[in-house]
Amino acid sequence: MFDRYADLFDGSLGLLDDDVHLETDPSVPLVQMPLRRLPIAVRDRVQLELKKLTDQGVIQPVTEPTPWVSALLIASKRDGGLRFCID
Repeated sequence: MFDRYADLFDGSLGLLDDDVHLETDPSVPLVQMPLRRLPIAVRDRVQLELKKLTDQGVIQPVTEPTPWVSALLIASKRDGGLRFCID
């Protein structure tokens, strides 16, 4: 696949041209999960990665209450990097 579509896999992140609108089923109850504590040993690395993802436009900070809140879980990759997981 990488060989066949090499022009699509240049190592950069792709972005959609337009806004994406997701619709949820109104019969599903809203979920606001409690936050998980981050281990002190990874807090600085998590902050750096969040800043990098924000600067790249992958994520946006949320500064106001929202009806849905997902918990963040950090896992270590084999290469020593961090994997961000959302429940």
